[in-house]
Amino acid sequence: MKHPDGVWIMEGERKVFFYRTDGTTGPAKRAGRNHYIHPLMAPDGKTVITADSPGDHLHQRGIFWGWSEVFAHGIKVADGWKQVDISWQIKSVTFDEQSDTLDIKVNWLTGKAEQAIVAEHMRIGISKTVGGEQKLTFDVSLKALVDGVSIAGVQNKKQYGGFSARLINARYMTFSSDGNTLKPTTAFIEAGTSMNIEYSGSSGLPGVKISCEAEGKPINNWIIRNIESMQNCVWPGREHKALVKGEVTHLRASLTLSQ
Repeated sequence: MKHPDGVWIMEGERKVFFYRTDGTTGPAKRAGRNHYIHPLMAPDGKTVITADSPGDHLHQRGIFWGWSEVFAHGIKVADGWKQVDISWQIKSVTFDEQSDTLDIKVNWLTGKAEQAIVAEHMRIGISKTVGGEQKLTFDVSLKALVDGVSIAGVQNKKQYGGFSARLINARYMTFSSDGNTLKPTTAFIEAGTSMNIEYSGSSGLPGVKISCEAEGKPINNWIIRNIESMQNCVWPGREHKALVKGEVTHLRASLTLSQ
């Protein structure tokens, strides 16, 4: 279902999520704040489980990919985490009803001249809801359009960057991976290749399972938070990942909701 600022993905009459192509009417009320999912709905079709532009972290935005270090021509040109000196030019958004896939093509623009430095192609697959469970898969291809492009996470011990989910009510979350209960820490932690999030008490919120991989290899570094913040698959960390001009870097993430 098309909207002036994006598109609602529907399962019959039920809203699944909204992909935002512009932020003018969104919570941040800022033109160009785009290329992310919010709201993401629980499988009940009624409960919003993401937050956008919350008071504690105004830059966080539903389900998003972001890196604080964005380089082009060998120098830092933008902060894609906080959306500073970068914008996303939506080239096309189409939906394939045969495969239930949202196909998105985007250019990353930086500088006053809004130079296109990366071409991104993201495909979001949406499973049917069965037994209160629904899975979203995110397949991303990044191709540098200029020389000297690289990306990295924040340059401190947290190292966050990559696939992120700003979910509601983090203070009620419990975390486990590979059958082991985990405690959030200030820095990232090493765990299994998927992270399970459950809500304590009788919140009625769905369980969430997240897994990520980069270039075919699972990611097992995680930022998990019991304070109001995002949950993140940490990639590539502090070390820069070069995006070589003309070559493609493949990323993948999945997010499963169980209610």
